[in-house]
Amino acid sequence: TVTQGANGTIAPGTTTVNYGASQGFTLTPAPGYHIDSIRVDGGYVGNTSPYTLTNVTASHTLTEKYAINTYTITVTQGANGTIAPGTTAVNYGANQSFTLTPASGYRIDSIFADGGYVGNTSPYTFTNVIATHTLTAKYAINTYTLTVTQGANGTIVPGTTTVNYG
Repeated sequence: TVTQGANGTIAPGTTTVNYGASQGFTLTPAPGYHIDSIRVDGGYVGNTSPYTLTNVTASHTLTEKYAINTYTITVTQGANGTIAPGTTAVNYGANQSFTLTPASGYRIDSIFADGGYVGNTSPYTFTNVIATHTLTAKYAINTYTLTVTQGANGTIVPGTTTVNYG
């Protein structure tokens, strides 16, 4: 007797087997899932497909459990800012948002997902996650322009200039 669980199938289904014969079963997870456990008569027998009952001399039950795949998004924290949450696991097909917060006096210069530039605004979201990913950011110090207006009968040195925060 085959009991089909959620998120996958067993083929063939419930079947009759001659005394002493063997019967193979193919367990196929749905996309985004993997075989977590196979049980015969309630006892764990593994988690790989195909599974074969050999030398059948009695009735048996075959059940399976499938588990959703999870993928790690690895966050590398750089200087002068933070990314939250940090490294995290995400279920197959889910979305995951990250908030990038520059330190005081800094701004987000660039965000990189899997090594490629993806912008410079927070939050950043990975959508429909079906693989592992990486996320990093670079922060740049804020700069300010000091504008000098030269009057008559003297000079101000330096003239107009740019100064870093702090």
